[in-house]
Amino acid sequence: LLRGDGVHVFDQGDVAQVLREIFQPNSAVRAVKLTPAHINVLPELAIKTTSVEVVIVGGEPLTRRHVEILKELNGSIKVYNEYGPTEATIGCVVYDTDEGIATDSVPIGRSIANSYVYVLNEWMGLQPQGSRGELWIGGVPLAAGDQVTRPITPIPATSCRIEPVVSPPRLPALPGRQGGRFN
Repeated sequence: LLRGDGVHVFDQGDVAQVLREIFQPNSAVRAVKLTPAHINVLPELAIKTTSVEVVIVGGEPLTRRHVEILKELNGSIKVYNEYGPTEATIGCVVYDTDEGIATDSVPIGRSIANSYVYVLNEWMGLQPQGSRGELWIGGVPLAAGDQVTRPITPIPATSCRIEPVVSPPRLPALPGRQGGRFN
């Protein structure tokens, strides 16, 4: 919106038809937010090229193959992997896939401006690089008093990688719903 683009709202219905409208070569849609499940449908639609320039992916683990599917449609497409706990209802961590993908699993990346992300152990201590723990998110994007009382379910370590942390700030944090590994 800041650059003068419009917002496109599609009727609920056939997901394949909506994706076809978004990704057709003459579509006015330049940026879209999808899940990897949506990306999995794209090869079945026989679309050869797209005018979509930016894809923000979230909701499920993103793989190298998902990024390849999008790049086959537009070699210069920007693909961002975004993570944010349901409780925050925003993306708190983002990874630009142009930075490279070392494994089949795309990292969740770095925290957005004015937020922070840590992998902590059960005593709330920072985990060393390569260790598993609970993913904690904090900072301005979270509402004051946010807290989660549900147990945190770990996810495979390969699907949760964040950038190294220098030292934790003294700010309130919200535990994510998933575990992670600090790479």
